[in-house]
Amino acid sequence: MINIGKNLREYREKSGVTQQQVADEIGVSKGAIGHWENNIRSVNLVIIERLAKLYHTTVSNLIGDENYEIKSLDNVNLLDKIILDLANEGYFKNDESFEDLDKSHRQILVGALDSHIKKILNK
Repeated sequence: MINIGKNLREYREKSGVTQQQVADEIGVSKGAIGHWENNIRSVNLVIIERLAKLYHTTVSNLIGDENYEIKSLDNVNLLDKIILDLANEGYFKNDESFEDLDKSHRQILVGALDSHIKKILNK
């Protein structure tokens, strides 16, 4: 299982900022940052995108279990684009993450992701 909280903490620490500084920058409480980093609460995709920008990384790196080398960001940026396109198409609400979705909605999202990838690959 992917440990998003661990990734969030590692990228924050690599960036040399405190939980309070992150909280102030993105407009949440310090407690929220701690809850996300300790996997007590799920973080939504809108916040993940803000954190990725703040930490100078990608959404894929924050939510994935692998780190991508800077040299291979073309593929990572494609994945980020797909994730954000799906969010913009309404597959995520601003207050929920993939883990918050019930099984049927997860299956719909995975199907949409599969379809979206096939569309891009056929271009």
